[in-house]
Amino acid sequence: MGCSDTWQSISWPHRLRPRPDSGLLRSPARDRSARDELLAARKRDGGVSALFVIGASGSGKSSLVRAGLLPLLVEPGTIPGIDLCRSAVTQPAEHSLAALAESVYAALPELAAGAQPTAAKWARVAAESPEAAADALAWALDRVGEAERRRTGADHDLKAALILLVDQLENLFGTGGQKLFSRALRGLVASGRVWLLATMRSDRYTDLQLDPDLLSLKRDGATYDLPPPGPAEISDIVKGPARAAGLTFAERDGRSLARVLVEALPNADALPLLQMTLSQLFERRNGETLGFEAYDAIGGIEVRSPRMPTRSLPQPRPACGGAGSPPAYARERRQPPGRRHG
Repeated sequence: MGCSDTWQSISWPHRLRPRPDSGLLRSPARDRSARDELLAARKRDGGVSALFVIGASGSGKSSLVRAGLLPLLVEPGTIPGIDLCRSAVTQPAEHSLAALAESVYAALPELAAGAQPTAAKWARVAAESPEAAADALAWALDRVGEAERRRTGADHDLKAALILLVDQLENLFGTGGQKLFSRALRGLVASGRVWLLATMRSDRYTDLQLDPDLLSLKRDGATYDLPPPGPAEISDIVKGPARAAGLTFAERDGRSLARVLVEALPNADALPLLQMTLSQLFERRNGETLGFEAYDAIGGIEVRSPRMPTRSLPQPRPACGGAGSPPAYARERRQPPGRRHG
């Protein structure tokens, strides 16, 4: 698949263009395939709106969901019957339910006007009764829809949904809060108002099978298996985001810097290192050009380079806002007034 087929061209002003490292593994074909799996699962008898993206370390799970699938799902018309979406992003940890509550309240500040004015109180409710916590979310989402109906003058009720991304689900396994968190996720999805996206390393699949709530969500939802990228896709990973950002690669001795980057990457496991290199090239760019001078200055793609410490590898940025982020353009997309899908 060629670069022109794989990557979208975006003509945004430069201050809004994607950084060349932010679209790592952004492939519209993969985005649409994952979306279709999720929507098909929801349409099945007994199906639920849950999608598990599973792949090996370095396969680009987080990047696919954060940079591709999540923005696609909030686009108007993507989810039948949904007029606007809010999104929340969380990563499991020892206190996963508390972190989930914080991300949900950041995405839905309307919750503070309800029966649980703080994220901590909602987390306690979710631990005791996921159904009650889901009811509180539904109430807040109804407020969102009603406010938008009044703002736009729409002649029908507008339905809002929450898209919840649980990134790096494998971090949940073995923690003290696993049972409460999994149970809460199942209750939220069962409400029909929450769409769950979860990424997980394939080597932790057995742990998912041993969790009855997560296993139920997977069986009734959908799974998207993400293999590591091959050489052609790695080439697209390097060239595509730069092209989308309106940037070019310099040439030296008849070789493009893009080709040098591809050939220097040892394997797909080094994708975080590539992401870091692209980020530094972007910061040191010369106008619209990613150049060799900057590449040489950072030491190239060298795993043990003292100027590129692996301990500070950047994480993919949430495409639609995460815990602690205020509502933003990418977190809420609205249908034109008077239109309804489904």
